[in-house]
Amino acid sequence: MQEVLTRVRDPLGFAFDPSCVLYLPLYKLDGASFMSKDQYGHLCTSTNTLWTPQGRTFPGDGYINLGTGMSTKFANGMSALLWMNVTTLTSHHTLIGQPTVNEITFAIDVATGKLRVIFTNVVINWYYSTGAITVGTWALVGFTFDNSTLTFYINGVAAGTDALSGSIGTLTEALLESNGGLGYFTGQHGEVILYSRALMPLEVQHNYLNTKWRY
Repeated sequence: MQEVLTRVRDPLGFAFDPSCVLYLPLYKLDGASFMSKDQYGHLCTSTNTLWTPQGRTFPGDGYINLGTGMSTKFANGMSALLWMNVTTLTSHHTLIGQPTVNEITFAIDVATGKLRVIFTNVVINWYYSTGAITVGTWALVGFTFDNSTLTFYINGVAAGTDALSGSIGTLTEALLESNGGLGYFTGQHGEVILYSRALMPLEVQHNYLNTKWRY
């Protein structure tokens, strides 16, 4: 436990966690292409996004291709954490998706502002958070999945759970803010972190506490 606490107190510590397969501090990453700041160094390319000192702005038709390096198998589970500020909810907003096989889609529901996720390798069904985001406000949103329980998080606090079993499998390619047949994201993203395991609630909370000052 002490090892975990030591790692998550450092806002950059998760970049060296062996299970951290993607870390994008978008407030640092300028240009049309850049390398992720995790141990894998994924080449990411941006289309129609604008860099700002607080993150990347997505005007409603932009996305970031996270590359084919996402072929890491998520056999032991998955966690996703994203700092975002959605400026309008005129359509569903895809946060993470895939351009072809759609093995996973993480999105915001237009009618309720709730988070929702689908794992087609597990079961073809949408799962929704109990809590909702606030338009025009920065929030750390995400989920953890340990092959038996899906838990949503908003600002470090659990926001609903669902019981489902199965392995996510492989993300052959992933996009940040792809429309996924739903709708593009409109707003800003500051940081994106993906893990190949389910984080403990304390780890999610510490990631939130160690980074919220920036937003």
